[in-house]
Amino acid sequence: MKTRTLLLALALCAIPCVAFADDADAAREHFNRGVALLDDSQFAGAVAELEKSRSIRETAPVLFNLGLACRGVGRYLDALDHFRRFLAIRDVSKHEKMAGTARTLIDELQAALVQVEVRVSGGATSVRVDGKQVAQRDGAHAAVLDPGKHVFEAVREGYEPAARSVELKAGAREQVTLDAGAKPKPSRIAVDATPAQAEIWLDGKLVGRGRYQGLIAVGTRQLRVVAPGHDPADRTLRVNPDSRQQISIALTQSSRPITKQWWFWAGGAAVVAGSVLAAVLLQPDKPMPYEGSLGFVSEALR
Repeated sequence: MKTRTLLLALALCAIPCVAFADDADAAREHFNRGVALLDDSQFAGAVAELEKSRSIRETAPVLFNLGLACRGVGRYLDALDHFRRFLAIRDVSKHEKMAGTARTLIDELQAALVQVEVRVSGGATSVRVDGKQVAQRDGAHAAVLDPGKHVFEAVREGYEPAARSVELKAGAREQVTLDAGAKPKPSRIAVDATPAQAEIWLDGKLVGRGRYQGLIAVGTRQLRVVAPGHDPADRTLRVNPDSRQQISIALTQSSRPITKQWWFWAGGAAVVAGSVLAAVLLQPDKPMPYEGSLGFVSEALR
């Protein structure tokens, strides 16, 4: 009985050892492939293999070579992290030469990083660099980046994102300005008016009869609905960015006589003015007065 128990215990202890050996072999295999790709200047492939090796087992040589590979693909910030981690866990006596190289490369990479000040206004609720949020308000925000192309965005609800794409050279010092409130998203309005022939006026412009749907500018807008024999209706609209407004207006029949309506007299005045103009144009030409010695003797005095 004791013999069986001892054998079982030995078997269970052997399982982790076998698993550890398998992991070590896999880590070594990825490491060797990564170093070979690094020697061939295939930096992206080297990064992939060395990251797999590190995920299985982190060692100082893996970190050092991963730093070299990230430097090769322009990922300077990642390279700095790997070299610093290498210095933290290295064997001081065994990796002395590699440590000297790592320190030199750290200084070189630090000098190549880009310093950017992102100045944001317009009520931003999110500030992003390359899709990653770096702040949640207006103001001046510092960003340390790798050289290369970067996209800066300031976001505010109801507005189009303010975005700039900038190519940054190694060691540059740049300032990027963004206004999150510069471009409000379009808003829409739908107006249903009764009676069906009612005219719909928006900011003094006739836009439809009975029903209107369309875009509307952000801000304070004036809506007016009129129809013959009905009291007009006026509305002041407060239009927010990216909003939708549904408005129904039923005009009430007017108790005033037709002659008291503004549109009646406006139309009547136009008719009278037209009649007067026509009468003037249709009158026959009169002969010019006789010009005597004084220059103003009229036909009536002859």
